[in-house]
Amino acid sequence: MSDIHTLLENLRREADPIDQSKLIEELGHLRAQEAVEMLIPHAIRNEYQSGSAIVALGNIGDPRAIDALVLSFNHQNLAWIAKDALVKIGPVAVNALVQALNHDNPDVRFMAIRTVGELNDPGAIGPLEKIIESDPDDTNQKQARSTLKTLLLENLSHQDAQIRQQVIYRLEWLGDARSVDVLLGVADDDPDATIRQIAQSAITSLLQKVDHDPFDEHNPSLLSRETKLLVNQLRRRAALPVETPDNAVMPSLAADVVSRLRSVAAHHADDATREIAEDALRRAAVDLLRCRYPEARQTAVETLAWINDPAARRLVEQVAQHDPNVAVRQTAQRVIDR
Repeated sequence: MSDIHTLLENLRREADPIDQSKLIEELGHLRAQEAVEMLIPHAIRNEYQSGSAIVALGNIGDPRAIDALVLSFNHQNLAWIAKDALVKIGPVAVNALVQALNHDNPDVRFMAIRTVGELNDPGAIGPLEKIIESDPDDTNQKQARSTLKTLLLENLSHQDAQIRQQVIYRLEWLGDARSVDVLLGVADDDPDATIRQIAQSAITSLLQKVDHDPFDEHNPSLLSRETKLLVNQLRRRAALPVETPDNAVMPSLAADVVSRLRSVAAHHADDATREIAEDALRRAAVDLLRCRYPEARQTAVETLAWINDPAARRLVEQVAQHDPNVAVRQTAQRVIDR
């Protein structure tokens, strides 16, 4: 193993950028804390060896490098490398990243959003909300919304009950009815009775918003990407004769998909294939509950009735009470009364 002090001395003397990069890489591999102060200037100059310096600082993991790495967001050729380095350093970088969310440069704000999302720290929840509400850049707003939802889902089982409570409120605030599926698990299994009640209240609220889900304009298909991936998997495993094109918005197509999935789930000889079909059915039902077409929501209710487990029954009960369409509520009530 090379002596760290020798490497540092060689780096001070070396003038060739290529050879400097090789020395910097070796210092990074050695996780040389002694090299941090020398590597920081290389990282922020946007020169040949800056990429190597940023990677090395990420490998070393010293918080002293955080501000310099955030500064590197200003350079498109270094920004993504700097993001990865900050993620390696960890949650200690969140405060600096939250400050970067207010930067004048929208590209810097975008990289800060991406980085805090990967750090999975609940301290970024509030700042991401502000981006969603007030950032003048539409791309940043959409990225913040996506990042916030992922962050919330990752923290739904946080050991701190107050954070779990905050997460549920924020999922409700986002208004994406696709969160119902995960909230059902919280309403069932959270050790805190108050959290279970809050989760149930959020489920009710999300189902009441079914006709004006803010994700509708970005997702013209009735079935989510996750559902379609399962359907495509079944097409390969079970020769499922059905298509789920991205522009499929007709409820009749969704009903056809559900019918074919039920057939596979009920009759296929392979246990694993039946399980995939059941998972796809459950996801499809949740997808259709957020649809603006009442006939699609009726298909969801009938699918949940066929699944017939406690979580599915509770969803049907919520539809019976809160769906904005009388016919859908009546369908759900008939399922309950069977």
